[in-house]
Formats: sequence, structure tokens, C-alpha cells
Amino acid sequence: MTQAIHEAARSLAGFDEETNGHQKRTAELSGGIGARLLLEGPRLRTLVTAALLHDVGKLFVPKGLLIRPGPLTAEERKLVRDHSSKGEIWLRQRGVPGEVAAIVRWHHERWDGSGYPDRLSGEQIPLESRILAVADAVDAMVSLRPYHPGRTLAEVRRILREESGGAFDPAVVEAAVSFWE
Repeated sequence: MTQAIHEAARSLAGFDEETNGHQKRTAELSGGIGARLLLEGPRLRTLVTAALLHDVGKLFVPKGLLIRPGPLTAEERKLVRDHSSKGEIWLRQRGVPGEVAAIVRWHHERWDGSGYPDRLSGEQIPLESRILAVADAVDAMVSLRPYHPGRTLAEVRRILREESGGAFDPAVVEAAVSFWE
């Protein structure tokens, strides 16, 4: 890893223990899904690096918003949603490779075009960002959070299949589901 990537990872690891664990679990799952989709070598390493750094933009979100139970106001939702584009900018400013920063930017895009920040859809979204979106969602669903209990893998598989073709790329969903079967 380059010095810039190490700096970014250290910044995020110091944010809080849960975020650090989420980053590592998401990177591991992203790598597993990517390998099932036949990514290898530099492309797979780029995906895993992006997964390790995908929430670096949360350094710019008031911490209380990220752990507060209950609904957010429209302004608070915008602050949270801006983390992916702010993360991309922050990474590029530190010399992190553009491919990594781009994956971070688009990890909340949705297959159906209803995501953010750019409302990309389908294959406009890089495969690595589509993989990261699923891995990120899976870890969020199975983890106990202030705003929801952790879900079982059976529940996660059901939700992924329900969102296949909507939020998530169907091929990525099948690769993720096969990860546990």
C-alpha cells in the first residue's frame, strides 16, 4: 500500500472501534465476492483497498448522527449522504489512486439509479462499487446498530434477493448469497 493509503486507513481506524471493524469486515466480504466474480490481481487488491477506506468521508459527519437512533432530518441525511463524495475528494487530495477513490465515491449508487451521489444505474456503476455496495449493506445488516438489531444470515439473504435488480446488481447478489451456501 502506498503511504497515502496507510494515512487514510490510520485516520479512519482512529474514528471509532465499530467503524474500524466494519471497514475490515466489509473489505473481507468484498474480496470474497470479487473473487467469486473472477476478479484477481491488481483489480481485486484495488477493490479490497477501497473497501477498507469506503467510509473515510464519515470523518466529516458529526459522530452523533451516525449512532443516533431514530430518523434524521433532511439536512442530516444530506450530511450523511455526502460522505461518499467527500471521501473521494479527501482520498484524491492525499494521492490515493483514482480507481480507489472512484469506487469509494460510487459505493452508494443503486442498480436502479436511485442511489447517490450521481444517480448512476446498472453497468454505469463500476463493478467494484457494486460489489462494495452489497458487502457494505451485508455488514450493516448483520451488525447491531443503535437504530436496528443485527439480522440473521437467512434474513440478509432474503433482503438481498428482494433488492436484487433494485438496490443491487443481481449478479453481485448471487455471488454474495453463494458465499454462505
